[in-house]
Amino acid sequence: MYRATSRFCWGLVLLGVAAGARIVRAEEMTIEGAVRLLGHAEFGRREAASRFLWARGVAAKRALEEAAGSDDPEIAWRAKALLDKIGRGIGPDTPPAIARLTETYGASDLDGKREALSALCEEGAPGLGCALRLLANESYPARQALLRREGTRLCRAALAALVQGDAERAGALLRLCAWSGEPEHLQVFVLHALVRGGLKEEIERLEPLAGKAPDAARALAYLYRADARFGAALAAAERAQDDGLQLGLLHEAGEWRRLLERLTEQGPWDERIDWLALRATYERLAGEHDACRATLAEIEGMVPAHKDKVRAAADALAANDAWGRAVRLLVAEESVVDALGYLHLLEQFDEMLRLAARLTPQQRAEKPLAVAIALAADLLGTNVAATGVAAATDRPLDDTPEARSAYAFRALNNNPEPGKALLTLYGERRPEAAVWWEYLRKREPDAGVAQLFPVLERILGPKPERAEVESRAREAAAACGDLPPEKRVAWLDAVARTCERAGLHELALEILRESVVADQPISARVWLRCGDIHLDQKHWVEAADCYEKAGKAKGDWPLPTYLWGWCLKQAGQAERGDRLIELATLMPLGDDSARCRLAFELAERAVPGAEQRTQWVLGTAPFGSLSYRIVATELAVRSAEQRDYARAARCGELSRFRLAGRQAAQVRLDSPNRGHLLVPVFAALAHLEAGRLDEALPLAERAVAALPGSIVPAIMVCPALQRHGRPKAAERLFETTYAALHRVCREYPDSAHSRNALAWLCARCRLRLQDGLVHARRAVALQPDRCGYLDTLAEVQFQLGHDKEAIELMRRCIELNPGLEYYQGQLERFTKGDRASDPKEPIGY
Repeated sequence: MYRATSRFCWGLVLLGVAAGARIVRAEEMTIEGAVRLLGHAEFGRREAASRFLWARGVAAKRALEEAAGSDDPEIAWRAKALLDKIGRGIGPDTPPAIARLTETYGASDLDGKREALSALCEEGAPGLGCALRLLANESYPARQALLRREGTRLCRAALAALVQGDAERAGALLRLCAWSGEPEHLQVFVLHALVRGGLKEEIERLEPLAGKAPDAARALAYLYRADARFGAALAAAERAQDDGLQLGLLHEAGEWRRLLERLTEQGPWDERIDWLALRATYERLAGEHDACRATLAEIEGMVPAHKDKVRAAADALAANDAWGRAVRLLVAEESVVDALGYLHLLEQFDEMLRLAARLTPQQRAEKPLAVAIALAADLLGTNVAATGVAAATDRPLDDTPEARSAYAFRALNNNPEPGKALLTLYGERRPEAAVWWEYLRKREPDAGVAQLFPVLERILGPKPERAEVESRAREAAAACGDLPPEKRVAWLDAVARTCERAGLHELALEILRESVVADQPISARVWLRCGDIHLDQKHWVEAADCYEKAGKAKGDWPLPTYLWGWCLKQAGQAERGDRLIELATLMPLGDDSARCRLAFELAERAVPGAEQRTQWVLGTAPFGSLSYRIVATELAVRSAEQRDYARAARCGELSRFRLAGRQAAQVRLDSPNRGHLLVPVFAALAHLEAGRLDEALPLAERAVAALPGSIVPAIMVCPALQRHGRPKAAERLFETTYAALHRVCREYPDSAHSRNALAWLCARCRLRLQDGLVHARRAVALQPDRCGYLDTLAEVQFQLGHDKEAIELMRRCIELNPGLEYYQGQLERFTKGDRASDPKEPIGY
């Protein structure tokens, strides 16, 4: 009896469910009708309505929110339960594991929510969708607390979504991360918008919210900054009350007077000299030159009472282009080693030798310093031993075969660790030299340096012989069979590079392919090198194939993926190529140094896009960070080469500032370096190009006077002054540099370096050309096969109208160094007789 009754009851229930379903269908399954059925007297109809509304998800949310306030307790209860599921991103088809995690999230405290959120991020697309909805429904304080801890994980999840091609989900994740207010999360959010061309859209989305929420204003400031709208960015940063961000934006906008006012209001730090150094810099940039001089004098006056701050005081002077005063201060305070470092930057090698006599024997024994002094003696053409430096630091005095052989015999004979000697002889090609030297010694173990070094020179020297390389390359490649994989790859790569420089591209590729091994990261580097060889020859399909293999071998490496895409575009596959380029650009979003490296690696290969990606680093990286300063310096050089001197000066100035901590509010001056030397030159040229001659001249005079050992300021400024109708001013600046170098040539008559510099000064400024001819001829007589000196003599002859002599000399340069495009350009100028044009030499930064 019981069983029959039970079956009867369950049959009624099922009929009720079916009837409910029929009623819902009869009303065309509308959301409004289903909401009314939530309070139906029959259970089946209520259940069917709930399932229908649950399946509609977010679309039913507004109707359910109204129903949650119903006077009918059944409707209110069911509506609230459905809103909870929809709010947690739970649908009828949600996997049970994700449903359990969302329930755990809703029932947990802050730590429990963090754990549940982390677990959801590991559950793929459904889990990420739930995580998004859960965070969006949190209160503002709770969301901030969660995002500040989980923002990095969500950023990684967004990048993973981008790699999988789900841009919509990635964008939503990054928008949530941006609300955390953390600079690193905001940076990734802004970069994503930049790369995908969505900067305007994100700005429009956030502008209405900026007055209501500080984090929206902060995110908006970052977006404006990336769009180079510094005024709007500053206003947004002020609404966000983010002092560090405001300070960084003021620097980027060049608001030096406002920065000076803020610094003065802030008052001195504990390290007063550092504070004064920054104040002097702001005063200089704001045009308060008298105040700047007074501040620098105050810094100098503090040194006697603060002996531990001597270097800091000198750095403050140098950072404000008072290099000479910085050197004198260091010498006066017996900081001779630091003074020598400054003089080396300033190329005042004669002063270096004079100071070297004041070093103690212990100081002279310090290797880096000893080598610097030896180099100065070498450039001045004097005896290294006269400096008191140990003979072990001796270097070849020139690049003649006799000098190189003599040095090699001394440095390589019975030397079990020849690395330093090979570095001296071959510079950046030292890894190749080390491999070839080891191969030659293995091949002929009884031969001495006198027999082996000439062979090495024929392979790697100033005039490598293609036939020598071709005859030995395969044997050299086979000599690494017993090495472990990593060293074997490095060995074969070195041999392949030698083949490539000798024009043996197919042989280089053959050797590289031999080094492909099962270890995928190692193979990635090999395939990248193969791709580069094909790229140089414009074999687009072959290059793309190699880069594809490199990218797949090491999936987190953006460079081969970018190059793969670019080569596909050149081969006619534009759509696929653009997708790969975008993916490669997005891959290093959260890593400033990786983005910086990608931009520079693209520039090395002359691949389009490097300039834009470099600019993106400057527009998004933390102000004053290492990546920021590196990129600012690079952009200063590129801008100067493009004759955009205003931008060069601005980027050069930005490269002077660094972060003492993580926030821009802790800005300090960076240690002076070679990259800062030409910033005043760029500023002078910017004024000249804008027609502000009266402002340009004082800057140019200070730049030339600050660098008496360098010809670069004069050869950049004097021709510009001549073009703008100021020949007398140009001649005056020229004579200042000429007199300083002429004095060095009188004191060191065998200094080929100084004579060559003086001759190049005359040629580039087109002044005292006959004197320049005398010095150029003497430099060549001292070192007949030095291409740089032959080039100078050719330029002087060309400017004097001796075209035949200039062309002959340039053909000699091409014969000695056939791979350098600069000499081909010089020959073209000489052949055309275009004396008004300038050589296409790089900026001496």
